Amino acid sequence: MAAVLCLIFLPALSAILFMFGASGGELDLANVLACLAFLLLGSGMVVGAMNMSKAWEEEPLEDSDA
Repeated sequence: MAAVLCLIFLPALSAILFMFGASGGELDLANVLACLAFLLLGSGMVVGAMNMSKAWEEEPLEDSDA
């Protein structure tokens, strides 16, 4: 589960930091809204991955001999 979260969280974090760095560090409305959009999308992906991993852990194991 930790590997999945890293594979999702790190690209989202780097995208947010790239958006801020590409703007030259200036904070205008468009940059703030773009960073906010990336932050919301990234957090949604992390929450979705956490919900999916919890569902996988709660699934009963199927018997392959049946």
